[in-house]
Amino acid sequence: MGWHTAFASMMFDVQHNDKGWERVVRAPGVRIILDDQNSGKILLTREFRHELDGYDYRLPGGKVFDSRADYQAARAQHVDIIQAATTKAVHEVQEETGYTIVDPQHIHTSTLGATVKWDLYTFVATNFIKSDDGQQLEDGEVIQTDLWFSYDEVREMALKGDMREDRIAMVLLRYLYSNDFIDRNKGEVA
Repeated sequence: MGWHTAFASMMFDVQHNDKGWERVVRAPGVRIILDDQNSGKILLTREFRHELDGYDYRLPGGKVFDSRADYQAARAQHVDIIQAATTKAVHEVQEETGYTIVDPQHIHTSTLGATVKWDLYTFVATNFIKSDDGQQLEDGEVIQTDLWFSYDEVREMALKGDMREDRIAMVLLRYLYSNDFIDRNKGEVA
């Protein structure tokens, strides 16, 4: 079943196939958990989001490819998307937080759904240092950083909706629980 592009914009393709199905395809994104396991804290950013008309607590991250054309070219050249996402994870953390990460580990790929293809690749970094260069934000970005929260605080923020990127909040909760940073029976920090 072949997909054909019916409409293309800067970031999205609207595609259809001969069965009458439609889907929207967007270049993937990346999110990074900076986990200071010595202190039991995770770095969140507080970012102004235009789609929310307000601030949101988030994991640092961004687009793996800057445009639909870049994404299509990478797919045509059979680029390893995980490797591209790893490279972008390092870049996005430096840009948004002013930290330099080493050896981020891919822990999850979140697939949005059948009719919207927009994967988010989540990485964890436990090896990082504060860069002398600081944040290097793009035009229009408003991001507060160096906001370190305990595992329990992050769990509460995810559950209460303080992190409004819901699918990443769920990935973060799974990360906390699967690594026994939070007691599964009581919901408290282990």
